[in-house]
Amino acid sequence: MLIIETTRICLATYSIYISYVGSRFIHRSRNNTKRRLQNILNLKITIPPTRPDSRLESGVEYEYQFTVPAQETTFYAAWKEFVPYSHGRPSSQAGKLDASGIKAFSLMCASLFGKQDYFSVEFVVKNNKHDFE
Repeated sequence: MLIIETTRICLATYSIYISYVGSRFIHRSRNNTKRRLQNILNLKITIPPTRPDSRLESGVEYEYQFTVPAQETTFYAAWKEFVPYSHGRPSSQAGKLDASGIKAFSLMCASLFGKQDYFSVEFVVKNNKHDFE
């Protein structure tokens, strides 16, 4: 289990459950604000090389965009719902996501322009879909 906490992203608490069994990505979210929050989950199947200035080269990411309502919600996203992006734009040349080759993932949360506050993320990997029930 990996728990990330920061005070600079947004008003939200998330539990994200990931299953590599079957063709489903499953995550549950709980938003502790009254606002709906826009988020993007990014998956990478390759880790691009590092540039001389220590930043990563641009590469292909597969994005799943979702909005978190104020009440606790469970989201189900098929692997085919992750859209390939390159240089911040949809990419038709990248091909479909190969879920067996995922190397990294990240979560982007809307900043709400100065209305940031406490934020925590809990990532949990389960072995089968019944672990989520």
